Amino acid sequence: MAPKKSNAKRGKSAPKRSSKPSAPRDGQNLIISSYFEVINQQGAVGADTQMSYSIRCDPRDCKLQLSSSAGATLGAEGITVAKADGTTLIAGANNFADLPFLRFAQFAPLYNQYKINKISCDVTVDRGAGLENKLMFATDKADATPAGNVGVLVGSAHKEMTMTESRRTGKYGWKPSDAQDKEYRNMKQELSDNDAHFIKVYQDIDSNANGKCTHKVLVTISATLKDSAGTAVALN
Repeated sequence: MAPKKSNAKRGKSAPKRSSKPSAPRDGQNLIISSYFEVINQQGAVGADTQMSYSIRCDPRDCKLQLSSSAGATLGAEGITVAKADGTTLIAGANNFADLPFLRFAQFAPLYNQYKINKISCDVTVDRGAGLENKLMFATDKADATPAGNVGVLVGSAHKEMTMTESRRTGKYGWKPSDAQDKEYRNMKQELSDNDAHFIKVYQDIDSNANGKCTHKVLVTISATLKDSAGTAVALN
């Protein structure tokens, strides 16, 4: 006697997807970063001071600005800024410098437009600032001036972080929220300061003879690049 045929339908396996990645439709997504250190070195006679600087939120023209000249002596205090390779980023009587995003500079000539998706700022503080002095962040538009005191920051939206022995890295960021900031920008046209956003970092530093405090800062930017016609250009 022949076996009965089963009426159960055999399940069909899901179609296999191609392992070949497809080019992004909206453009080339790029994650870029820049690292620097801000160092506060006090003299033989200590003085209460602060670590204060601002970062311009634009990979095409990202700038770091200090609250004072890098080579200046403020009472017993001096401020210097170093890059990841240990060389001086800001020297002499200057209080600002361009932050290098080498990968963006490499890819930018291939595109006509770009937009910022988000910017994050990680600040790791050594024990020179003490546990009682909070690390503070804020975002401002059209004003690159670093905060001069705590009152400037607490008067508007901001973020505070209390240091502990095991937790010494503060994280903060900015993400476009209105239509103008979300638009693509012309790669050859500079963004005016009136339209730019700035991340501001502030921390009080207590008097400490010959004391030293260092902020190790990593700025990471997510951006999308595309050409004027909206067609992605392949990068190999």
